[in-house]
Amino acid sequence: MLVYSNINVIIQQISRLKSRTATLLHFEYPDKFSGKGTWGKGIWYSNILNKEELAIAMIKNNG
Repeated sequence: MLVYSNINVIIQQISRLKSRTATLLHFEYPDKFSGKGTWGKGIWYSNILNKEELAIAMIKNNG
């Protein structure tokens, strides 16, 4: 996922997304997903400011 945001804001938003997704998976498939611990903790991120051409190339070459 490629996003442009303040790192503190995006970490919180991705954490909420992971938590909500795990909850929904648990409700839909309770025999396959326990809910808690479905997703690992933490995220990886990289700063690509001033490297917009690299980011565009990554998107185009990955599609």
